[in-house]
Amino acid sequence: MITVLAASLRAVWGNPRLVRAAAVWGLWVGGEAGLLVPLSVSAFSRGGTTALAIVGACRFVPAAISTPVASILADRMPRARLMLLVLLSWAALVALIPLCLRGDSLLWLYLDVAATSLVSTPFRPAATALVPQIVNRPEELSAANSAYSILEAAGTLLGPLLAGLVVAATSADTGYLAIAVCLVLGAGLTLGITTEFQPAALPGGFGWRRLLEPLAGFPAILGRRKIRAVFGVFLAQTCVRGMFNVLVVAVAVTLLHEQVSSAGVLLAALGAGGLIGAMLTLVGSCWRPALPFCVGMSLWGLPLLAIAAWPSPAVAWFAITVIGTGNAVADVYGYSIIHRLIPDHLLGRVWGAFWGSAAATQAIGAVAAAALINSVGIRTALVVTGAAMALIAGAAWLSLRTIDSEFAVDDDVVEVLHRCVLFAPLTRVALEQLARHAEPVDAPAGTTVVEQGASGDTFYVIASGELQALVDGQPARQMAAGDCFGEIAALQRSPRTATVVTLSDCRLLTITGDDFVLAVTGFKPAEYAAKALVDQRLNPRVQD
Repeated sequence: MITVLAASLRAVWGNPRLVRAAAVWGLWVGGEAGLLVPLSVSAFSRGGTTALAIVGACRFVPAAISTPVASILADRMPRARLMLLVLLSWAALVALIPLCLRGDSLLWLYLDVAATSLVSTPFRPAATALVPQIVNRPEELSAANSAYSILEAAGTLLGPLLAGLVVAATSADTGYLAIAVCLVLGAGLTLGITTEFQPAALPGGFGWRRLLEPLAGFPAILGRRKIRAVFGVFLAQTCVRGMFNVLVVAVAVTLLHEQVSSAGVLLAALGAGGLIGAMLTLVGSCWRPALPFCVGMSLWGLPLLAIAAWPSPAVAWFAITVIGTGNAVADVYGYSIIHRLIPDHLLGRVWGAFWGSAAATQAIGAVAAAALINSVGIRTALVVTGAAMALIAGAAWLSLRTIDSEFAVDDDVVEVLHRCVLFAPLTRVALEQLARHAEPVDAPAGTTVVEQGASGDTFYVIASGELQALVDGQPARQMAAGDCFGEIAALQRSPRTATVVTLSDCRLLTITGDDFVLAVTGFKPAEYAAKALVDQRLNPRVQD
């Protein structure tokens, strides 16, 4: 266990870009969680539970609508740069909230909160999609997500706690300004995050396919049963999270008979538990993901039952700490599943679909919590919410217990792809995803694999055997294991420039043109290698 923990810590602290990205994530989460305290004070003191629910809806509804569309920015521009722009814009809008509270109406507050939700929508897709770009191997994904989780927990703990102290000692206005400063600090840290990844060249032309590109994350999620199951459980959890924000305030005021500002202490318990859970995931970086994911999700429900049964400050704080622990565990393993199974060129939009749907369910949860509390009371609301989440997490285990089969990849195939000059620069994460799309083909001696002048964009990597390339019927070059051909037709969408025949029994790996183009054009060193190979084969009359 100590060895695993040490290896995970080395993977995190030995990667400066990951440290910066995790710190930015922590500052963002701290600002977002801390903002809930002055917002709760301002809304509840001016309009009670109804105003609190409206603020919750304003935080989530615009994000639910815009995130799936805006997330295409995370696939079409450098993700760290996008994070910088979002943080600066969000900080400016948070700093304006005190001005919006000057009048008698809360309308301007609602509009500003909605605007902050709108401009912040690309941040979460960009930040979560950045992770595979700053690690190399799949096992480092869990360590990276654990680092995110640790800083998220720290932000969730310190954000509300410090915001509550600032608001209690000064005013809600000062709390808003402090949060704006926190976001600006995060923006400064993004300046040191650079990667070799770039927006991949999208295959195809214009038309409906291009118009629907911003929504490509939804079919990528819904098209795979295991991802669909993970997605469904996450949506149940985010609905409970939306309810939780309202339930905590109601618990503090109604059950514990405390001031509204004391909700900041209870919200901080979520962060304390998150730190515990994140450290557990560092120790369990090699665990199979299904069980810890489902257990973590069940802990979003069971502790709520404890609060309803024994409503005291100590029980409430401990129960919410347990929720935070489960949240960290579920997030790390759930996010790692998505990172490993979704190609990089779709990750921004997949996370956009994820966070947009999460925002919608949080908005539903916030409104549902207020209605549930008003109709059946806080204790019954806690029981209903907790029992439902625990049952959903338990049912999910039946679908996800075999998810390890989705990660299966032939190491020999990965090694063959790695020997190819065009794929050698790719990270192990990218190579494994490409290997899942590679199809092996056996070609006996004397087989014509491609013919000069024919159409086709399939790319070939030679696993074993020897082949001959012929241009206008004349031998051009001989190829063996590790060599490749077909890149000119795939990249330029042109007819085959050579005939390729097998000289011996061969095994080839075939990759569709779209998968090939997305893999090599989305990573600068791979794209440079592809262009160099094309020039080498075309200019000196050595073609493929």
